[in-house]
Amino acid sequence: MPPGDTAAMYWRGLANDDGERYVTTLFLQPEHALVTTFVAPADGSLYSRWNAQPLTYAVLVCYPTTSANARADYPLPDGKRVPRMQRGAEGPLLSGSGPLPVLLFSHGYGGSPLSHTYLDAVIAFASQGWIVAAPFHGDLRYSAIGPDNVRSSKRYVPVWDEFVAMQSTRALSLAAALDLLQTHPQWSANVDPKRIGGFGVSQGGETMMLLGGAQLTYTLLLASKPVLTDPRIKAAVGYVPYFGRPDLPAFGADQAGASDVSIPYLALSGTADSIAPVSVVEQGFAQLA
Repeated sequence: MPPGDTAAMYWRGLANDDGERYVTTLFLQPEHALVTTFVAPADGSLYSRWNAQPLTYAVLVCYPTTSANARADYPLPDGKRVPRMQRGAEGPLLSGSGPLPVLLFSHGYGGSPLSHTYLDAVIAFASQGWIVAAPFHGDLRYSAIGPDNVRSSKRYVPVWDEFVAMQSTRALSLAAALDLLQTHPQWSANVDPKRIGGFGVSQGGETMMLLGGAQLTYTLLLASKPVLTDPRIKAAVGYVPYFGRPDLPAFGADQAGASDVSIPYLALSGTADSIAPVSVVEQGFAQLA
């Protein structure tokens, strides 16, 4: 990495004046990594300048393994470790018999599967018998807001259509991660297509709603449209899910777009949460069938 850069900048997709940082830049053996590239739909209202363009995502997969797995942990720069990580062309060493259930994991805005406590959550779910697939959303490649609203030495002003694109591409990346597992020679036979769920944190909780069929607000006048409905996902959980703000709900005027969600959804919200206010979540829940 160039002087001054950190690995977390690449995990999170924080761009600089020279272009994009993304986790794939750090791969020493990219031919063995779980990476998917797909073309975004030709819809400028949802995908802004990324519409009809190829988008690349890396995916972290953790899974229940056997007690005989002697692979070394992979140390991260922040002191955490990816346990018993397979390397190179090694295949998964799964515990149990038969296909396993899959959990799509969507981290919060500006994070990564390796950031904060997200890795702890991914490991915990895997220890309970799930194959957990967690894309590196790279939100900051699309829309940088708040303390990350800096690209190198220049101030970057976030644009509304970029924020919409960030939300829309998140849903696409989760569906693509599932496509990758179901077609990958090392994984396809290990995935149970009848047992697929989702768990999203904050912005990831909104992403799960979009995968379930919710319409996304794409104009400041609260017009909304669906992004993607993936019938493979049977149920989802949102942990402190982001459903927008009182003046700008995520799912259209009065959250009416949430009525299109076709899966069971559990939300865990907090009354003191100012970023993902529980009142807005309750408004969305009132629309659910």
